[in-house]
Amino acid sequence: MNDDGSRGTRDIKNPALFRAEYLLPTIIKGVLNRQIALNAEAEHSIHTVISEMEPDIALLCCANIAKEIYGYEKTRELDLAFLGNLSDKIIKEFRPLCALAETNPDHRTAKLKAMLPRLADQMEKFMDNMDLTRVGLEIYDTNAASILNILLIQLQGQFLIVDQLIEIQESSIVYEDEEDIAPEDMLSVMAGISVKEDSNIIPFRPRP
Repeated sequence: MNDDGSRGTRDIKNPALFRAEYLLPTIIKGVLNRQIALNAEAEHSIHTVISEMEPDIALLCCANIAKEIYGYEKTRELDLAFLGNLSDKIIKEFRPLCALAETNPDHRTAKLKAMLPRLADQMEKFMDNMDLTRVGLEIYDTNAASILNILLIQLQGQFLIVDQLIEIQESSIVYEDEEDIAPEDMLSVMAGISVKEDSNIIPFRPRP
């Protein structure tokens, strides 16, 4: 622990989960309160951090951020209740899966494989709602609308990865060397982050 009681870097077992649950939502809260400027550099950093997450953690991150936006914007003359409710539902459903990244990564990998269709379905539903909310917020709060646009771009990329993984599963396509892949590397392979040159998985790269 640090002197101020916060978690030190060496105390964080899974940096991506920490960023998804604490770091990025806190930064976004600062952006909404106008304490942090949402300039091009900040937008690029948010894009990069989310793009480097695995699909389930990326969805959890977006839900945590959307929840911050709902909490800040809910007094507007807009119907944002569904955004808040859907964010809560996603967090409740996928947080236990994501938490396994710290406690049991192998079990998480197996569960994530089984949950890919559900993950894709929730991503699609979430993107549809965020797109509608973004349009409504553009005349009230450009920062909030810009943040939702970042989340949309990132979820679109993650959705393509998940959709392709589902196709691979349905076609019973497997890696010839899958048995040689260490358990801790399997999730990265699934997410298209680290793949063989002859693989047909397309890695998602951070957007500029």
